[in-house]
Amino acid sequence: MRQVAGCATVPVDSAHQFPVGANLFKKTLATLACVACSAFAQAANMYTLSGPQPFGFGGFALLVQSWSQTTTYTNVSITMPLADFSTPPSAGVEGTVYLMRQIGVGTTAASEVVAPVSITGLSGVSTTRTLFSGLTLAPGNYYVVLVPTTSTPQSMSPFAASTVSVAVGAGVAALGTAAGTPASYPPASNIAVSLVENNLIINVTGDIAAVAQTPVATPSLNATGLSLLLLLMVGAGLLMTRSKRR
Repeated sequence: MRQVAGCATVPVDSAHQFPVGANLFKKTLATLACVACSAFAQAANMYTLSGPQPFGFGGFALLVQSWSQTTTYTNVSITMPLADFSTPPSAGVEGTVYLMRQIGVGTTAASEVVAPVSITGLSGVSTTRTLFSGLTLAPGNYYVVLVPTTSTPQSMSPFAASTVSVAVGAGVAALGTAAGTPASYPPASNIAVSLVENNLIINVTGDIAAVAQTPVATPSLNATGLSLLLLLMVGAGLLMTRSKRR
């Protein structure tokens, strides 16, 4: 204990020679800072395939790019460069893109992650388009299935990398690429992905989902309690300031 001029006797942390109230103030601020930081999710790359000298396609009526994940991601966005090689570019729907949990014979619309999207407004120059966004993807396999309205010329062509560079996030792995002839329901086509030519350019980003924590019972504060806590923090800050001035 020590007497601070003009103040009541204040307990002191003998190891650091700061008022105990000041230490409480500092610890409270540190705790609040930790809580604030934990509230922000860490943005993460999930699956990116890129490379130099990208090229488009002609003659492919169905193309697939895919990956697997063992970690849940939220706020997922999927983009790919696309172009319409028709002359002039098609005036209507240039292609349809599906996001599937599975593909191949027997696949139905029940395996769609979200409804397929229709692509319009492409040009003859590669333009990065957002295909899907705001998704939550649980562990599993995912397939982006691209079906151009016409394949010769290709009204909706993805691009591939001549030299592949693949970057994956936590718990994510490439499954590969596929091409083939679409069935009446394109994701049900008789195709299988392969890593041999895993070269369709794609960028998938998201946030790693927070791990659920077991709730811990904590005392609640009413308005009076919160006011007293605020006064305590302000008082401790003033005591710390006066101590430093001395």
